[in-house]
Amino acid sequence: MKQKTHKLIFQIIAIILPILIAMVIFVIWAMYDSTIKSFFEVENKLIGNMFKNIYDPTVYFTEEEMDYYFGMFEKYPEEMLKPSEENEWEYDEQDTSDEYVSDEAVPDEDVSDDAASEEDEYISFEEYLGGNRSFEMEEYYEWLKDAPEKVKIADAKSRYDGWYWGFSIFTNNFGEDCKGLMWLDIGADNECTVIYEMQFDEEEGETGKTARNLQKYVNAGLSGIQALKRPDTLSKEIQFASTENVLYDGSCYWGFKPIFLNDEHYVLECIAFNWDDFRNSMNANMRMALIIGIGGLAAGIAALLLVLYLKALRPLSGITACVNDYINTKDSSDVTAKMSAIKERNELGVLAADISEHAREIDRYTEENIRLAAEKERVTAELELAKNIQVSQLPCIFPAFPERTEFDLYASMNPAKEVGGDFYDFFFIDDDHFALVIADVSGKGVPAALFMMMSKIIINNFAMQGLSPGDILKNTNDTILRNNSSRMFVTVWTGILELSTGKLFTANGGHEDPAIASEDGLFDYQRAKHNLVLGLRRLKEFRTTEIQLKKGDRIFVYTDGVPEATNADEELFGEQRLLDALNIDPKASPKELISNVRSSVDAFVKDAPQFYDLTMLCLVYNGV
Repeated sequence: MKQKTHKLIFQIIAIILPILIAMVIFVIWAMYDSTIKSFFEVENKLIGNMFKNIYDPTVYFTEEEMDYYFGMFEKYPEEMLKPSEENEWEYDEQDTSDEYVSDEAVPDEDVSDDAASEEDEYISFEEYLGGNRSFEMEEYYEWLKDAPEKVKIADAKSRYDGWYWGFSIFTNNFGEDCKGLMWLDIGADNECTVIYEMQFDEEEGETGKTARNLQKYVNAGLSGIQALKRPDTLSKEIQFASTENVLYDGSCYWGFKPIFLNDEHYVLECIAFNWDDFRNSMNANMRMALIIGIGGLAAGIAALLLVLYLKALRPLSGITACVNDYINTKDSSDVTAKMSAIKERNELGVLAADISEHAREIDRYTEENIRLAAEKERVTAELELAKNIQVSQLPCIFPAFPERTEFDLYASMNPAKEVGGDFYDFFFIDDDHFALVIADVSGKGVPAALFMMMSKIIINNFAMQGLSPGDILKNTNDTILRNNSSRMFVTVWTGILELSTGKLFTANGGHEDPAIASEDGLFDYQRAKHNLVLGLRRLKEFRTTEIQLKKGDRIFVYTDGVPEATNADEELFGEQRLLDALNIDPKASPKELISNVRSSVDAFVKDAPQFYDLTMLCLVYNGV
């Protein structure tokens, strides 16, 4: 059944969509936060510029004078709010130093008893000046200290009116969203006095500005505004706050600018804006910013998806289709032609080119594999033929000489996975001399098999000439060295048994030591000094050793594949295990002795692969 697949576009959207939604939420929040902050920064800067246009008496009056006048304003609020009378204050056009007080400066309205009691001691400012119309302000305030109370009231009212004029003259250009402007004096007991106030009526415009409003409020919701808390030191930094039904009905956004601070007075200039208008304007700006931002983000996402489709998904779909076609058709030329149409200058273009190259490489690899398989099959057949030839060259019919009773003989050769170079041979030189040979050629495969066959023939030829075992090996070595460009060599043990006497003449060319057992004893190795292997270099002489066999004695010769058989733990079978296997039944027949050794080796190596031939030969001397 065809496996159900999911479209890559949906998988990508499933991954990207949550990320994009999170990004949109973050962008909206960031834009909202940025818009709010930007709007407040602009509005606060605008409010700060408005404060610069409002009259600030601290520029012209000392701290002592400010304290004096604020005290007078709050002490006589009703007097400060009376309409100004004509000629209440007179100015001399020729006198530019400052205003002066006329004898008729103070109205006839009732004042306090203290003020009336001082009337007899009153000295006019002209008398104080001694007829000199020019004066300094310090002289004026020095004189004012001793003036009657009604004169001080008149002076304070004049100052109140003048400051109000400076306070109100700059408000004509304030926007319609400005709800009110005032000076607040926060007393030490948190009592709030409105010194000046200008309210704006949106319906009547500028003509709707109210008059001065000098009145007191006791904690009229102002204590909750951080900006109105009395500081330790005066800072003219503007602070901002929003209120609900504080001094004005509804919501307001305030700007507070401190202008004076001492133990009795904390005076601030305050501007109040209609918070609803303020908020509507802010929301309108925010909506516009969000619309632009979200629209731009949506357009960006759409463009990103379009580019993703054109540059990635569509080429990738084409690559997938080409790969599926190749799986079905194995036609690399068709895949290459289709892949060449994908010309993206990115990783997908490289992938298409790589797939085309891999398809061609797979075709070449497949063709090579077919050729190698055929070659391997041919070589395997040749090796099998070589193995058959190798085995066929060895004597394999037992009993080999059933008519001879002087000895009993058995031999076996089990080749490894590849054709090896082990061989054995036995033959009569004459009626009384019987030759034994076992050898191991270096290398594996066909070259070893051919070298083995050559060595076997050469040894046989020299043995049939009646030479001693040492001379047989010497002549064989010389013959091999005449043409041995491959530098191969062979280890050989050869023996000639004189049947009439039991004398065994042996020569060892680098081969394993034989194991010999008497009729009543166990097998043990017959150690003797070895000659050099055949095929390496010329030697003047190969030693011959004589062994006297008695009736019932056994001799066992073998190649290195027996002691070097290896198990899965890479442990060698070894010479001691070989002796143990032979001594399981040392009086057994040659065939049984070889079978015991083979069983012990198989039990030891188990399933571990073997890379050496197992070649063994065993003879029992029965005597004449």
